[in-house]
Amino acid sequence: MENDIFQTPVSQTGPTVNLNELNPSQREAVTTTDGPLLVIAGAGSGKTRTLVYRVAYLLEQGIAPEKILLLTFTRKASQEMLWRAGLLLNETCR
Repeated sequence: MENDIFQTPVSQTGPTVNLNELNPSQREAVTTTDGPLLVIAGAGSGKTRTLVYRVAYLLEQGIAPEKILLLTFTRKASQEMLWRAGLLLNETCR
């Protein structure tokens, strides 16, 4: 499956997201760029961490922020995820 949004070149500044901090399953979920991704896992398994890293990874790969859809149940949760992604990327996410 080819997707135009994934044809953007990787950032010239080099990676800031350390994928070595993730387990193999999380790393696979973060780096999969072949279309949408659904993460289903139990409590305490690192779903939020995986989603935050995925957002940061996609942004780092040059994906336009308006092309990323991240759904949460509450506004507070979405704000926390964006804040955490900003910490990974050393910038502000809105």
